[in-house]
Amino acid sequence: MHCSDTARAEYVVGALLLASGIGAFLLKSTRTSIIVAAVSIILYIVAFLLPDRYGYCHSSRMPCNYGTVSGIRFIASIGGIIMVVAIISLVRGARKKGNT
Repeated sequence: MHCSDTARAEYVVGALLLASGIGAFLLKSTRTSIIVAAVSIILYIVAFLLPDRYGYCHSSRMPCNYGTVSGIRFIASIGGIIMVVAIISLVRGARKKGNT
């Protein structure tokens, strides 16, 4: 079924997001954090687009249509916005540190 293929693909993206978060936690440099945030934005975009790529049930009665896909897209959107704010904050902080 298309829904299970999409779910497996989302699990992979989630695992990559988890790995990037652990990497950012262990390697606490500003440059690494900026790179990890940029990679996370790419992964959030991929997570947002995966349901259309692999497909899902378009029936209004199926939970994948009214719950799962909208939930994935909401979380990916919010996560992407948070990462954009984080990158802006990290770049500003790095510029201030470099100027003083």
